[in-house]
Amino acid sequence: MSLWRGMGGSSKVDWLCFGIAALGVVGWKITGNPVVAIWFSILADLSAYIPAFIKTWKHPKTESPWYYALSGLAALLSLIAYKLDASSVFQIYIIVCCVIMVALIYRRELLLGKNKVKRSRAYLN
Repeated sequence: MSLWRGMGGSSKVDWLCFGIAALGVVGWKITGNPVVAIWFSILADLSAYIPAFIKTWKHPKTESPWYYALSGLAALLSLIAYKLDASSVFQIYIIVCCVIMVALIYRRELLLGKNKVKRSRAYLN
């Protein structure tokens, strides 16, 4: 949907990631092994995250941190609620991607905050 209705969708990277995602979905449908299917779904999802990472790096205010914070929290709660097994890798992957997105959204504030601390220490010395 974002290829036609969202930001981006016209670069070669966007279309390459779309192709990788399509291959991941096809691989997921072809395999009968659920663990292999999970890895294919991670591949498909990661290829969709790559353009989102790039866009969020360039335009961090275009993403809502609440979406990623709540998605990461939901994945974390599912890890706590159920025993860890081979399928838990997808929840761990989702948590990592959500943390990366929130960090990209707030990276300027995080870096600015560190610079403020450095400036105030230099001022005191």
